[in-house]
Amino acid sequence: MLGWFKAKGELKRTGHQLYERIVAQARTPALYAECGVPDTMDGRLETILLHLAIVLDRLKPEGAVGQQVGQRLLEAAVADVDDALRQIGIGDDGVAPRIQKLAGAIQERCHDYADGPPSGNGGPTLETAIAKHVLRLPVDGPDVAADARPARLAAYVRASRARLAALDRDQVLAGALTFAPVSTDARQELPR
Repeated sequence: MLGWFKAKGELKRTGHQLYERIVAQARTPALYAECGVPDTMDGRLETILLHLAIVLDRLKPEGAVGQQVGQRLLEAAVADVDDALRQIGIGDDGVAPRIQKLAGAIQERCHDYADGPPSGNGGPTLETAIAKHVLRLPVDGPDVAADARPARLAAYVRASRARLAALDRDQVLAGALTFAPVSTDARQELPR
């Protein structure tokens, strides 16, 4: 029985470590300066959700353990947002609906950021999802195709996915994540 408590504690610790790594990466100045992510509360939250979706996707191949770590990661994210809401003075009555909205947003982002076809190949793309959620661009307008920011950020996401996929199971489950560097040249970081 003691082993179960120890394992549960380790899962929680790993989920928290993964979340801390995601937040640190989401604070990378180049995401804002070079990829055009708005440096606002919403922009920062969307950047965290983007990285959260990438990591949750990486945990899927790890089976039941990956699912358990992913659950602890989500719990750490929700606890952090809950704390932040309370720190800015939102009371119990306001926190619960916002947390429910956050849970829906996480699910939506995980679905939308699933890597679809590249731009121009039909169907919803990662670029479109990034334009919609992170950059808050009107996705049905002509400006999205002309804007280099969605492609730049999508290239970073694809390169980060490739880096995370290259990590072995033990590294991922220990919370040791390695994201791609942010590059202004979208082609530079695409996996070969």
